[in-house]
Amino acid sequence: MNLSDIKKRLSRIPIWRGEFSIKPLVGGITNQNFVITDKEKKYVARFGNDLVHHQVLRFHEVAASKAAHAAGIAPKVIYHEIGVQILEYINSSPLTSSEVKNEETLKKIVALLKTVHQKIPFYFKGP
Repeated sequence: MNLSDIKKRLSRIPIWRGEFSIKPLVGGITNQNFVITDKEKKYVARFGNDLVHHQVLRFHEVAASKAAHAAGIAPKVIYHEIGVQILEYINSSPLTSSEVKNEETLKKIVALLKTVHQKIPFYFKGP
C-alpha cells in the first residue's frame, strides 16, 4: 500500500482531531507501521492483511494487543477495522543488543515475559 492509499484510508477513520501527518515507522515484518500525529497526540497505525499460510490473522493480533494492554504491558488499542489497527503512541526506542546483555535489563525482560505468560491468558478473548 503506498502513502497516498494510506492517507486516504486513514482519513476515513473517525478518531482524528483536525489534520494529521503520517511518518513511516521502521519495522514490521508482515505489516506497515506509521506514526500518525493529529493536533492533540500521536498514534501508531499498523496496516496488514491476514496471511493465512503463515497463520497471521489480524483479529488475533487485535485480541492479543487488547489483552496485553489490560495486563499493563502494551499500548491501548484506540481503533481497529479489517487491515488496520490504531494504537496509543509510546515514545521509546528498541533495545540494542548490548542493552539486552545488561544484567539489569535482562531482569526486566524476564519479569516482562513472566507477566506475558501469567497475566495475558486472563485477558485474552479469542475464538
